Amino acid sequence: MGEGDYPILALPAGEVVPRVERPPGRGGAKNPTKARQIERLDPQFLELRRALEARRADLSTSALGAAPEHVLVFETNGSPDKFFAEVAKRPELEWLLDFEDRVLADDDFRPARQRAKPLPPKVEQTLTQYAYMVLFNQVALEQLLSYWAAYKTGKMPRGLGAWSEVFRCLRAIRRWGPRDRLREADLLQDLLESVDPLRTVPVEIELWPRSAEHRRQTRERLKAEVEAVGGTVLDAVEMPAIHYHAMLVELPHHELQSLLKQDVAWLLIDDIYLVRPTPQCVTDVDISGAADGPPVAGTGPALGEPVVALLDGLPMENHAHLQGHLVVDDPDGWGATYQVADRKHGTAMASLILRGGNELADTPPGHPLYVRPILYPVRDGFGQVAERPPRGRLWLDVIHQAIRRMLAPDVPGGPVAASVKIVNLSVGDTGRPFLHEPSPLARLLDWLSWKHQVLFIVSAGNHGDDLPRECEDDAQLLQHIFANRRHRRLLSPGESLNAITVGAVGLDHASAPIPPNARPLPSRPDLPAAYSALGRGHRRSVKPDVLMAAGRQLYRRLPMQDAPWTPLRRHVVGQLVAVPANVGSRPTARLSGTSNAAALTSRLGGLYVDTIANVIQRGGQSDWLSDVPVAVLVKALLIHTADWHSEAFEFAKQALADWVVPGRAKDDLAGVLGYGVLRAERGLGCTPERATAIGGGHIVKDMRMRHRVPIPSALHTFGGWRRVTVTLAWLSPVNSGNRKYRVARLGLDLPNDKDTPLRVKASQVHSEATTRGTAQHVVLQRVTSAMNIGPDDEFEFFVSCAEDCGKLDAPVPYGLAVSLEVEPGAQLPIYEEVRERLKPRVAVPARVR
Repeated sequence: MGEGDYPILALPAGEVVPRVERPPGRGGAKNPTKARQIERLDPQFLELRRALEARRADLSTSALGAAPEHVLVFETNGSPDKFFAEVAKRPELEWLLDFEDRVLADDDFRPARQRAKPLPPKVEQTLTQYAYMVLFNQVALEQLLSYWAAYKTGKMPRGLGAWSEVFRCLRAIRRWGPRDRLREADLLQDLLESVDPLRTVPVEIELWPRSAEHRRQTRERLKAEVEAVGGTVLDAVEMPAIHYHAMLVELPHHELQSLLKQDVAWLLIDDIYLVRPTPQCVTDVDISGAADGPPVAGTGPALGEPVVALLDGLPMENHAHLQGHLVVDDPDGWGATYQVADRKHGTAMASLILRGGNELADTPPGHPLYVRPILYPVRDGFGQVAERPPRGRLWLDVIHQAIRRMLAPDVPGGPVAASVKIVNLSVGDTGRPFLHEPSPLARLLDWLSWKHQVLFIVSAGNHGDDLPRECEDDAQLLQHIFANRRHRRLLSPGESLNAITVGAVGLDHASAPIPPNARPLPSRPDLPAAYSALGRGHRRSVKPDVLMAAGRQLYRRLPMQDAPWTPLRRHVVGQLVAVPANVGSRPTARLSGTSNAAALTSRLGGLYVDTIANVIQRGGQSDWLSDVPVAVLVKALLIHTADWHSEAFEFAKQALADWVVPGRAKDDLAGVLGYGVLRAERGLGCTPERATAIGGGHIVKDMRMRHRVPIPSALHTFGGWRRVTVTLAWLSPVNSGNRKYRVARLGLDLPNDKDTPLRVKASQVHSEATTRGTAQHVVLQRVTSAMNIGPDDEFEFFVSCAEDCGKLDAPVPYGLAVSLEVEPGAQLPIYEEVRERLKPRVAVPARVR
C-alpha cells in the first residue's frame, strides 16, 4: 500500500521519568601473578633501557632535533582506571591515543569464568586488549624504569598506585617504531611497483596530534627532510577536532624504496604516527557492453531544493536520465578538464539515486540531486584513465571543504545547499581497511554529522579477490568468507560511527543469459554478496548497518582441478545504470557493488524525507516533530525497515556452526547480516495489519524518557504471530583518540515478554550487539500464546542517555520508529485502532535546549 492509503503515524512526545541505575558489567580476564609478570615483562623493560641509552648516545650528533622523545605503547588486560588521570597530571607525559582490540587468549591471560561446554572447533577464544600510546621524554622514561624496579622489589613509593595497577595488568610494553609507522608497507610496496621508477610517488605522512607550536615545528622539520632527498610537500592539514595532522608529500621512487627498507633517518622522528599510501579508490565502471537504455520515466525538471547530496566524480549532466535533475557545484573548475567520457562513476551513482535499481524505470524524486566532485580523472603509468582522489591535495580536506561549502553557516556567502539532509559517499579507500581505531575520514564524517546534523550514507566496500573452487557451494562460501573476515574488512570510511554503512545482496533485474562456466556467488539472493565487505565496526558495533540490493557479480572457473572462481570484469548482469558512452541517445551499462547499495539507500532516504515532512504537515500532535532534525528521523526509519530473512539466518547459523559460539550466533552473525535487508515499502506507508509511527526528541545526559504506543484491543485473545519493532537512532559527538570514541550513549529499555500484554520476546540481532553504535534496532515477536488485552493497554518503553567518554554538554536529538504488526491476512484492524488511539493523545514535549 502507498502512503496515501495508510500513512506513517506520529508518536506522542516523550515524558521525562526518573533514571534507573544499571549494574556494572562483568570483569574480564584475570591477571597473572606478580612473579609471572616480572618474568614476562623484565626483558621488555630491558629493551626500553637499551633504547634510552642509545638515544642518549645519539643526542650529540642527531639530525632529528635536540629533545628526543619516545612514544610508548602499553598493551593491557582491562583498562587501568587511574592511568589517564596519572598521565594528565604529569607535564612530562602526553596522552596521544588509545584503542581496543580482540586478541587470542593464552596461558597467561584467559577468561576469568571457564565455559561449561567446549567451544566449537573453529572458534578462537579471544579477549579484549587495550592499547595506550603515551609520549615520554628522556626524564619521564627514566622515571618509568625506576617505577618498574620499585614494583619488582615491592617498594613502590606512596602516590604511585596508578603505576602498580598498570604493571599488574600489563600484557606488553614497547616503543612505537619504524615498523609501526610502516604497518601498511605491503600497500606502499604495491604502489611502488605500479609507478614508473622515473616518477615521484605521493605518500601521506600522518603525525601524532600535539600542540599547535609542536605541530608547526614538526611540519618544518619534515619539510626540510623531504626536500633534502628531492621530494616535495604538496599539502598539509591540521584538524585538532578529529586529532588529524597530516602532510601529503611526493618522494622520488628510490627514496620510497629506502623507506620500505627502514633505511631513512627521518622515519625515526617520534612525531610520525603513520606513513601510508594516498587513498586508493576503485571506481571502475565497465562500459564495454554499453547499450541504448529504456525510455525516460517522468517528465519535467525537478523542483524545490535538494535533500540528497552526492560526493563522487562529475556526472554527465546532459544524459537523458539525469538532465534537469542535477545541481552540479564545481567551485574548483574541474569540469573544464574532466572529459565527458571519463565521467563514469558519478553518472552511474546519480542515475541510481534518481532512477532507482529497477532498470532505471522509477520516477525521479521531487527534489534535484546536489553533486559535488571529490574525484578527478587520473592517468596511471599505463596510460589508463581512472577517477581517483586528486593528486595534489589531501583527500580528507577535499571532502571537508565540500561539506563546509554545502552546509556551514560561516562560509563566505552562506551555505550553498543548506537543505541537504543526506550525503552519499559511494567510494571507499581500499588502502585503509578498518583495523581497530576509526580512520581519519571516518572521524571526519562522524564529527561533521554531529556538527551539521546530517546523515552520511556510505558503502561498506568491495573485495574482488578470487574464491576457492569449493565456494560454488553457498555454505562453503560463507565458511571461507567468515574464516577470512580479517582480510575482507570494511573499507574506510565504512566504520564511521554515525553513518549508515550499506552492504550488498546480489539482486538485480538483468535477464541476459549467463556465460558458460560462470555463476553468481552466492546463489542465494538473501545472503550477502561475495564481494561485500564484512563488519564489525568500532568496538564490535553492528556494521554494515543494513544490506541493500546491489547487483549480482559473476564468477568464472577454468576447467582445471584446483582453479579458483575469478570475478568477471565485464558485467552482463547487475543493475542498469546511466553511463557516458557513445551508444544511442540513452547509454546504459550493468554495474554491481556496494557503491550501488549506498546510492539506492540514499535514494530511499530522500523519499523518506518527504514521508517525514508529510507526517509533520498533517499537524496535530506531530507538530513537535519539526524540532527533531530530519537526519536522525531518516536514520531511524531506514534502519527500521531492515529485517533478517529467517531462512538466511538459519542457513548462515548452520553453515557457520563450527565458527560461532552457541548462544552467541545472533551476535556473531550481525557482522555478516547487519540488521538485515532493507524493505523500502515499510518506510513509505503502513498496511491494515501493520502500524508504523515515528517520533523522537532531545535528551541530555542522565535523562530518561518514556514513550508509549497503544495496543489495539483487536489483539485480545489473538494467539497468532505478532511483532513489535523499535528503532532508536542518533548522531553522537565523538572523542577522537579515546578508545571509547562515542560520547553520547543512548539506549532502549524494552519490556520483557512477561511485562507486556503482547508477550513478545527478543529476536534477530543479539540485544548486546545493538547497543554499541548509534542505532539500536530491536525486534520482538511471538507466534503462540493468546493475549489478554485491555482497552487502554500500551506498549511502554524508555530512552536513556549517558556519557560514554568525554564531556556531553549539549542535548542529543534522537529519532524513533516503532511498528506493531500481525501476520498478513489476519484481518485485524491494527492500523485503524492505533491511529484512533493516537488521535486524542495530547502531550507537551520535554524542552531541554
